[in-house]
Amino acid sequence: MAQLHEGGDLTALQKSQLGARSFRDVAEDFMTDLETPRIDRDAREPITIRGYRSLLDEHILPHIEFKGGATADGVNLSSLKYLVEAMYAKGASYDRTNKALKLTRQILKWAVQQEVRLVPVPDMVLEKPASVRAEEQDRAEEVYTPDQIYTLLRAADSLAEDRHAGTRRAWITYRPLAYFIAETGVRISEARGFPVCDFDAAKGVVRIRQTADENGRIKRPKSLAGRRDIPLSAALRSVMEKYLEKAPYELAFASEEGTPRSIANLHNRMLKKWVARASELAAQSDDSRLTSVENWGFHAIRHAYASRLISAGANLKQLQVYMGHHDPAFTMRVYGHLFPDDAAAVMEKMAL
Repeated sequence: MAQLHEGGDLTALQKSQLGARSFRDVAEDFMTDLETPRIDRDAREPITIRGYRSLLDEHILPHIEFKGGATADGVNLSSLKYLVEAMYAKGASYDRTNKALKLTRQILKWAVQQEVRLVPVPDMVLEKPASVRAEEQDRAEEVYTPDQIYTLLRAADSLAEDRHAGTRRAWITYRPLAYFIAETGVRISEARGFPVCDFDAAKGVVRIRQTADENGRIKRPKSLAGRRDIPLSAALRSVMEKYLEKAPYELAFASEEGTPRSIANLHNRMLKKWVARASELAAQSDDSRLTSVENWGFHAIRHAYASRLISAGANLKQLQVYMGHHDPAFTMRVYGHLFPDDAAAVMEKMAL
């Protein structure tokens, strides 16, 4: 029937039957398509599938079907508005409600592509509450300063020389990993999946070509922009060359079994102790650069790398490439507030 529709040969009755397909069935087909790897696309991550499934079962299907949008063509703007209002009424957060709205529209767009929905997908964008905008601003400010990164690296050095043998043993790997994250700005998934062979000291670059998902599976980056070469700093070269001489596995920061390290273990066994030691050093040392450090997570270290690039004079294109973003507009949305906004300095440079 879809082929007849494409050729314009469907009768009015056939068209009505096509658009009358159950929205629930369309949603199930959409989920199946996401879970099925194709030549041009990897299957979605299990955590993403579980999140979509939860949104569908708990919110989207009950509310959409209650509002009368039980068919592929029956979901309209009124249905989407009701979904949002009903979720808010039940105490759902903006983030969860927005994800449900986006997923519903994603399913409808897919239905149009598959020619089982014959009407356009209604436009609807959920406005962020003031409280959410304030939280986002707070998170945007969670960027470690150069002195805090300096403190974290001194803490990594300290832990690698700790008086407890178990701590020293663990930080044989954690110390170079700490330097690697701080000096490349990579995502923690990219660090977990980083192979020894992609550390190219001869060319002075770190090649990012793969990541490790939450289940420890090695995968390609989500976009071509994720495949990138990051300049190798002198500090990282010094630490990594010595470490990699004795690296026993293909992955640079592998577990004792040679597999990618668990993200939960890295947070609990590495990051917490790392931040705690940094604050201890700041309180005990006379070094004026040492300062207290809060646990803002691995991603805050990535943001700090971007901030340092900008401070060093990197332009938007360089920042986009080194951070592995597919779109410079996305880079600007995330890091635009870090660029200097000194109009007087700009005009001075433009003077003839």
